[in-house]
Amino acid sequence: MNITINGQKLEVKYSIRAMIVFEKLADKPFELKGVTDWYFFMYSCLLAGNSEITLDFLSFIDWVEENPKEEKKMSDYLTSVMKVYSQLMEETEGAKKK
Repeated sequence: MNITINGQKLEVKYSIRAMIVFEKLADKPFELKGVTDWYFFMYSCLLAGNSEITLDFLSFIDWVEENPKEEKKMSDYLTSVMKVYSQLMEETEGAKKK
């Protein structure tokens, strides 16, 4: 998924890299608990997809507050990707147990 923030076209990328970036930003293991974690994760997905991003976290939050429809699209996208990934992991674990 791509979004435009402050004139920059950015890729939103759910990946292992995004989870690692989250852990570095949050200074804790990857786990989404609460609003702060969710927005750190959304921001991490931007950082993971864009090596030359110039957007800092507070500017991202400003964008979120000013663009609720775009934020909702991004949030819905990440939620759906995470759901698919979770289902795949469950299937893999189920296959290993058989």
